[in-house]
Amino acid sequence: APSTSFESFPVNVTGVMAFSTSPYALPASFFQSELKTSLALCLPSNSSSPGILFFGSGPFYLLPHSDVDVRSLLSYTPLLKHADSFGYFLGVDDIIIRGRSLNISGNMTTKLSTTEPYTTLRTDIYDRMVRRFSKVTKRMPLTSPVAPFGLCFRTLKNETGDRLKVPEIDLSLRNGKNWTISTANSMKRITNDVACLAFVDG
Repeated sequence: APSTSFESFPVNVTGVMAFSTSPYALPASFFQSELKTSLALCLPSNSSSPGILFFGSGPFYLLPHSDVDVRSLLSYTPLLKHADSFGYFLGVDDIIIRGRSLNISGNMTTKLSTTEPYTTLRTDIYDRMVRRFSKVTKRMPLTSPVAPFGLCFRTLKNETGDRLKVPEIDLSLRNGKNWTISTANSMKRITNDVACLAFVDG
């Protein structure tokens, strides 16, 4: 692609890999080979951590623990397709915060995007999430929201993103598996004193 295509990208970006079900995207070229049609994608918690994409059935090893097959740490769920989209979708039956369901309507499909920086929820689901999250974190002092987020907390300077006392968020998937979103991925550190729930109202 011409270099002008990347003008809005960070300076070290030299190309784009299409992650979709399109016959022209990278997964299609892998799946035409002897690799099985499975993949594992690690989404980094911050911009300085690299993500990882595994194709095929493995085994998968990461340094420095080259003796541990990463497959033993993973659970799998089918990626769904929509006739009018080349994107990947997940079947999500519920969102659970500290053992309490948000009571979303079942049989929902959720788009898996690597271009949206934060999880975007439909307004009615977002409102329920903020109410529930506010309730289970009521001992944490609130602060004024920082756009694009709607729920932000005042934090201690020595608290890192993964040490904040907030609950994990479980996505209950259609095949009975859970995708647990840890604090490192659910909270966005804004300043030394402010962290926000990293979900936005769609």
